[in-house]
Amino acid sequence: TQLSEHPIGEGLSDWPFLGADPFEASATVVALDDPSCPRCAAFHEDTVPEIEANLVQDGGSFVNRPYPVVYDWGPPAAQSLEAVFDRDEEVFWDLQAFYFENQSDFGTGNVLERTEGWLNENTDLDGGAVVEDVRNDEYGDRIQATLDAAEAAEAGQVTPVVYMFRDGELRSVGTGR
Repeated sequence: TQLSEHPIGEGLSDWPFLGADPFEASATVVALDDPSCPRCAAFHEDTVPEIEANLVQDGGSFVNRPYPVVYDWGPPAAQSLEAVFDRDEEVFWDLQAFYFENQSDFGTGNVLERTEGWLNENTDLDGGAVVEDVRNDEYGDRIQATLDAAEAAEAGQVTPVVYMFRDGELRSVGTGR
């Protein structure tokens, strides 16, 4: 299947990515991951640096799509990531790292409060405005688009799910199983 025709490829340039445009790169890795997933945290700690060094630096692309299917605090965290990405792409990666590094400190009852505090203390963004957007479900459609694409691609409920495209053609799919 071609990246441009694959459910995961729909609107792919609109998602956070490192390196070349996903549709122009010789190789594109698309990761569906959940900020609440310990396997996703390990993937970002152990594997993403290798992807950056061996693929992105050579003209490839790494795309990240928040896919909150593991714990209850994942959906508001994923929406927070989308709200941040809409404001400042670099902060997206920093907030994602904050979630992965501090997963044991989060729960449904505190994820937005902790997100707001971290944004206000560590960025120039208005953490209150980000949280307000999440509470108003401003980015629910973007998260739903990933959930729908994952369902169409038969990704399942295990994260991370990683799709590898070479020259636009799907070459492999891997999961955190």
